[in-house]
Amino acid sequence: MPRSSILPADLWIACYLDLNGVKVEVRVERRDRLPMTSCLLVLPWHVRHTGGVDEVVKSLLQHLAASGEFNAVLLVTSLDCDATWDAAQSYSTLYELVPGPLEPPSRLRSLLSFLYRLPSRLLRLRKLLQEIRVGVVNPHYPHLGMLHFSVLRALGLFNGGIVLSFHLSDAHEANSTRGLERWLWRWLLSSADLIVTPTDDLYDPLLRVAPEIRPKLVTINNGVDFALCSSRPQDFDRFPPELTGKPVVLSIGNLDQRKGHDVVMRALVEVRRERPAAGLVVLGAARPYLRDLERLRTDLGLDGAVFFFENVPHEMLPCYLSRASLFALATQRETFCLALLEAGAAGLPIVSTQAPGVIEVIEDKVTGRLVPIGDVDALAKAILEVLDNPKEAEQRAARFRQEIHNRLTWDHHYQKYRTLYHRLLGHGVEST
Repeated sequence: MPRSSILPADLWIACYLDLNGVKVEVRVERRDRLPMTSCLLVLPWHVRHTGGVDEVVKSLLQHLAASGEFNAVLLVTSLDCDATWDAAQSYSTLYELVPGPLEPPSRLRSLLSFLYRLPSRLLRLRKLLQEIRVGVVNPHYPHLGMLHFSVLRALGLFNGGIVLSFHLSDAHEANSTRGLERWLWRWLLSSADLIVTPTDDLYDPLLRVAPEIRPKLVTINNGVDFALCSSRPQDFDRFPPELTGKPVVLSIGNLDQRKGHDVVMRALVEVRRERPAAGLVVLGAARPYLRDLERLRTDLGLDGAVFFFENVPHEMLPCYLSRASLFALATQRETFCLALLEAGAAGLPIVSTQAPGVIEVIEDKVTGRLVPIGDVDALAKAILEVLDNPKEAEQRAARFRQEIHNRLTWDHHYQKYRTLYHRLLGHGVEST
């Protein structure tokens, strides 16, 4: 196999080309870890991106690699590859195109292509699973391409466990399907040993697709890097100097309409009537909707008071968390919201909406303040309440921070997954 000059001696990289010269697989593997039983985590994109699902998968991989019990392997089912990033990680990364049978734009052509290529893809995947001794396959944000693993097991070519981990939109997308696509989703769900969601709220859309899977459903709440979010870095170069020493509302979430950033901006207009120096900092993964938010900022007269930061590296979050006065999220729907946990671990008072995925995390007037979804006036009043009554707000924040420390860290999250993996491998190990 050809070696890459950027990789250490204990790693190797291999590229495979099809007849048209299109790269279809890249591997970066750590040879010294391959003899152990592997847990194969599967994701449609690379984990270097910014987002809640990425943090969940990265945390699991890092904990698996550090445990010494398993060989941690990530399989990316697209060509979104980054060999330099992969070589620096403690886990192995593989790339393999694993498309579903009904991909747009032409579903008929996709289905025919899927059936034509199915035997060769099954052989490739079987070889991969055998080479790295996979005991558990755990797709996150699963798609119908994961049927390959179900077919391999149905044919007796793979005898390991299958855990499907849903995060939010993936569950609702499965429930929105019809006809053949819905039937295939039912087969995929039924073929899994366990199905994990971060909140009980996601049970319903999955049960609508496959009612028989209820005994397989397991809730594992998201966690947080408590030490990272609690840190107080001295380098604030990234923070807007215009907001230094002023009341700052922080909001974190993808820059799309569902997160309600526009509602927070409109509430800020009301807040600034009493607190003219107040500002807003918004962090999120880049989305086209940002252009709409920037226009709204100008229309509301908030230029110089509202700042957007795209794709902030996760390790840089403390630079913002440590400078904010409170955290506000006017989301319409979440799944045990990771951003709320990060803000809570930093000790920030929380103001959010009575949205699914939030009400499981925050208890109104106990660990934060909750207002109706889309209610600008109520949100503004709750923000002013925090700013005007700092002692009470700090007490709520302290209760939430302690709750996170006691049961909602990534260590707690990993131990629950660890128990599931051992159960499927027949080890009978309990969570510690």
